[in-house]
Amino acid sequence: MDAFDGQANRSGGGELQLCAARVCASLLLFMLLDALLSALAGRFASGGAPLYAAQAAAYAVSIGAAFAFCAKPGDARAALSRPRAFSPVYAGAAFLAAVFLSSVCGRAVNALLPGAQPAAAPPVGAAGWFWFLLQNAALPALLEELLFRGAIFSRLLPFGRRFAVVVSAALFALSHSEPGTVPGAFLFGLLFGALRLETGSALPGMLLHLLNNAAAAGALALARGDAALYGRLSAAVWIVCGVCAGALAFGCFFKKKSPLPPRAAGEPRWTAFFAGPAGALWLAASAAVIILNTWEGMR
Repeated sequence: MDAFDGQANRSGGGELQLCAARVCASLLLFMLLDALLSALAGRFASGGAPLYAAQAAAYAVSIGAAFAFCAKPGDARAALSRPRAFSPVYAGAAFLAAVFLSSVCGRAVNALLPGAQPAAAPPVGAAGWFWFLLQNAALPALLEELLFRGAIFSRLLPFGRRFAVVVSAALFALSHSEPGTVPGAFLFGLLFGALRLETGSALPGMLLHLLNNAAAAGALALARGDAALYGRLSAAVWIVCGVCAGALAFGCFFKKKSPLPPRAAGEPRWTAFFAGPAGALWLAASAAVIILNTWEGMR
């Protein structure tokens, strides 16, 4: 039987809260290790390529420890398995729609919180770009998908398909510390989770995640620190992605098809995950980090 078929729905409070405790403990471990190791990297590594390399190593160790704590045997193999057949056109349109909507939400948040997300400066030199792309494009695409659509998704799936997609997306969004990136991360999390269900693999999500990260880095490279040019590049992307968002919305309405799996009978609501002590603790911790980063950015 397929790994995603015939799952027993276990909405009982005890099992759900045990699952939440394991998942949230792994995320807190990631948060604390990343903060500690990143601080050490900034203290002992100089700027440029050495700093990017040290930060990439700190990130990989932190998220690797979280995966090891949360994962069940076979989770990595299942996440990296060959995907089942799916519609690349539909997935691509959904991806571009998510890019558009996340940009709209991010700009709205940053407009309300001016200075909350400072403009990034492009790295210098080939070595700087290599480590910058590794840290900000390749490693997140691989390791975040392994953690959120691999180990965490596997823990959540027995409680329901829709539950697993929405909760993993919410956890993924809350792990982003910049307020302007949280809404977009949630939308991308929904898309990557739906692809995980559809294909039985995290590889399509990894590919789209990498594409999104690489596109952001590419725009930064083309702009070369020119904010006006970066704005024009973003506007061009908006137009293309906005057309795809409209086409996807029309297609879903015309076919009366939701991009998310239906909620099964007896399946808990996603809010149940955060109602217990572990989920509430993670929610409070991630909110505190987001508020702190917002305050630091606005000073």
